Parts: sequence; structure tokens; C-alpha cells
Amino acid sequence: MVNVTLTGCSPTSSGVLHVRSSRERCVSTRNYNQTDGDGAYRHGDKCNWLLKTKRRRKIEVRFVGPIFGTYCGRGPSCYQWVEIKYKKDLTLRGPRFCCNKGVPDFNGKDKLTSEGNRMMVLFNAEYPLFAKSYSRSVPDYYRKGFKLCYRLAPK
Repeated sequence: MVNVTLTGCSPTSSGVLHVRSSRERCVSTRNYNQTDGDGAYRHGDKCNWLLKTKRRRKIEVRFVGPIFGTYCGRGPSCYQWVEIKYKKDLTLRGPRFCCNKGVPDFNGKDKLTSEGNRMMVLFNAEYPLFAKSYSRSVPDYYRKGFKLCYRLAPK
């Protein structure tokens, strides 16, 4: 497994990642720490990764743990999330994953495969836009972040 660092997940981080092999590579939020969950992404972080591969090939992604967590606020609302657009039409909304409920799966499967040769991974920690959410009053526990690994899907 190879980790890809795009200066962490900062307010300006985004990029095109070329998927060329079945060897896993990973992206993660800023300050993600897989072993103890100590550290947190920053409120306001927003990252967009476009995963691309050759025509007629597909991409496979999976969350790796044991840590996963995005800020939910009070109640079941997804204030901050990871969205994966895997359909051929990338303008369609994909599934969103949020809160601190353990490492997510994809309807009981541990991997999600693109329909075409592209996939978008979007992380949005900009909401809610009120002053208190930018302070240390929101504990790091609620902003653990995630690690997502990707590779070429088997033919």
C-alpha cells in the first residue's frame, strides 16, 4: 500500500490521480492517524480527487480503518462528509459517508467499483458555517477523518 500525499487535505487541495496498477494507493484527510485516532482535520477543509484510468478499465476503492469520523453536529445530519461519485455520469450525486459509526462499507461490501474509467472522491468539511464550529469547542474526536485506498479493479 502506497500513501499519496497532496499536502494533506487542505482548503486548496485537489488533484487528478492516475490509477495505473492493481497496487493500492491511498489518500487521507489532514492529520489522519490510523493507529490511535489522535489528530483531526480542520474545519473548512475541502478536497476533491479525480481518479482516472485507461478506457475500458474500472477503479476500485475502499475505506481502511480502524478510524473513520466526520463531524455530524447534533442528530443524524451529515454536516461534513466524504462523497464517492462512481457512476459513468459524474454529475450524479454519489453515496455520502459521515459521522463516527466505524469504517463504512458499501451496502455490505468492502469495495466500491466505478461504472466507467473515472471516479470522484469529495471531502467537504465546510459546513456548518457558524463561528463556534471553527473553534476548539468541537473536539477532535468528531473530526478524525478517513483513509481511502484505490486501485485498478480486476478485469
